[in-house]
Amino acid sequence: MTRVRGVTWLLSFSPSVLWSAELGAADVPQADAGVTTPAATAATNLVSTPDLSGVSSWPLVIMTLLGIVGLILCLAWFARRFGGFSAAGNSDMRVIAAIPMGARERVALIDVKGQQFLLGVTTQNINHLHSFDEPVIDLAKAPKSEFAQKLQGILQTHKTASKERD
Repeated sequence: MTRVRGVTWLLSFSPSVLWSAELGAADVPQADAGVTTPAATAATNLVSTPDLSGVSSWPLVIMTLLGIVGLILCLAWFARRFGGFSAAGNSDMRVIAAIPMGARERVALIDVKGQQFLLGVTTQNINHLHSFDEPVIDLAKAPKSEFAQKLQGILQTHKTASKERD
């Protein structure tokens, strides 16, 4: 009996079943009144639409909402894990260099409005190691990351290719 209910529930979301339920009983073709064979009776039982008044769509709505919330959480984790969305307009604070010291520990050189700080960063805390009076690394001469260099190369080739087409 449970299997029949599961099939009925599954069929209730089928577009053809919903469409035939909208037609009404008058539009659904009926078996010939003179035919009373067991095969015709079984075929009529299979063709009849289930009663949709007892089936609600709240499980589908809840599953959809949970899926959307899960997608948002996954995107937030992905953005946080891989650097995410940095404020490109914020030029007052910048990580100049970072050197890994272990699996999850690193030493970072930070520039805040022209003054540079050396920080020790772990998973548990951040320690101030040293403040520099004069910049150790000049920001104009600071090396770009490998990704930034590749991106700049791609953008420049794209610009030259678009100029050549014009």
